[in-house]
Order: sequence, then structure tokens, then C-alpha cells
Amino acid sequence: YQRYNPNSHSLNDEIVEKIVQNPAVTKAGKIQTMEVPMHASKAERSNIIKEYEAKDASGVSRIESMADNPQWIKGYETFKETGNYTGIITGIDGLALEILLNAPSNDGEFDADQFATGNYVIAASAYATDFISTPPVGSKITVGDREFEIMMTHPQHSTLITGSNSSQAAFSISYYVPSAVFRELYPDCGIRNVVIDIAPEQQTSFEKELNRLLANTNVAVTLRSDYQWNFRNALFHQQIIPLLIGCVLLLIG
Repeated sequence: YQRYNPNSHSLNDEIVEKIVQNPAVTKAGKIQTMEVPMHASKAERSNIIKEYEAKDASGVSRIESMADNPQWIKGYETFKETGNYTGIITGIDGLALEILLNAPSNDGEFDADQFATGNYVIAASAYATDFISTPPVGSKITVGDREFEIMMTHPQHSTLITGSNSSQAAFSISYYVPSAVFRELYPDCGIRNVVIDIAPEQQTSFEKELNRLLANTNVAVTLRSDYQWNFRNALFHQQIIPLLIGCVLLLIG
């Protein structure tokens, strides 16, 4: 994946509005992200360190399993020694939030009304459901001059967000906030992804219109037809498409 640039506005509100207004679209959701330096106290990081360094039945720790990713190891060691790490503040809404919540959580419960107040976040880090790799539910984090409480902890979603983060964020913790709150925090940040679902019978005409609309832009598109082709060729490509099989596309700015 290409490196995501938060200053890019290739995928802007005008384009998104035109796409979402297409009569074929049944659901849509946006994602925006910003990498920020953050700090976890000893108490907040102690259980994370314990979980990462615990050994499995074969005697291998989760740290050892990451040995082929030196940037992750470097970030983890910094986190362990100082508490400093990269937080990825993620604005999310609509279908994107729905997809995130469709996966099992680690701890806590989602309350839509409380989340909408802008006082809570969903925390996510490792792609795992068998251990918690974030500060615990009820912990407070500070972003800029705002304080948030962790409502629930969640495994990171491996296919929802496309584009690469920076190497400094190889080890990171994501904090999901409502899109409206994200835009208050980072009004100049571009849109990273848009997830859209359409009526299946309008797939061909919609994809044709989408290609016309995005011609001569730098927006990358993954269409439902791409998923279908990959699925049919799974024996050759070993493609696994959890949860997103019904979605039409991901757009990356």
C-alpha cells in the first residue's frame, strides 16, 4: 500500500457527496486518521507489556513472533521503557463504524449515544481477540486539549483501513472517535477511506459511473468486482475477505 498522506485532499467532500448521492448507494462511511505522539503511564502499559511478553503453549512470546518487524520492535521497546508511543486518532462514521463493530470486542460495550457525545473512544491495537493490547476500559487519554474515556477495546481491523501508516507507527494504538469530533480536532486533515455498499443489481452501472467520476484523480479504488474476482481465484491467490465481502469499495485519498 502507498503511504497515507493526511494532507492529501484527492478524496474530498465534493467527490464523496457525489458518490453517496448515487441512487445505487445504500450505505456509506468515512475514515480519517492522524498520527500523534502519546504517553501511557506505567499502570496503563503494564498489562500490555505482560500480554506481549507472555509465552504461548509452544514457549514463544508475542514479542518473538514480531522479530521480523524491526520497526515494530523498536516502537515497542520505546513504549515499554518510556511509555511514549504513536497514537492513531481515527475518525469514523456510518458503514465504516458498523463494520468495525461487527467484529468481536475484547472488553467493554458500545453505547451509540455515549459515543456520539464525543467524550469516548474505542481503542484498538493488535489483530487479536485473545488479549488486550491497549490501555483498559475506563482509562483516560488526552488528545490536544481534550480528554476522552476508553469505552471499549477492540482488535484492530485488518481490512477496513487501506494505505500504510508511517514507520514510526509500526507499533501504535488506534483510538476511534466520531467523524465530527475528528474534524474538530483536525479540520485540515484529508479523507483516508470511504466504504460504500450498493444495491447488487446496480453494480455494473455504478462502477462505470464511479470510474468516470474518479478519472484523472489520485484516488485508488477497490471494487466489489475486484473482491469477486479475487474470491473466484482464492485457490491461487489465498485471498481472505472477512466482513467486507458485501461492500462495494474502499477509496483511499
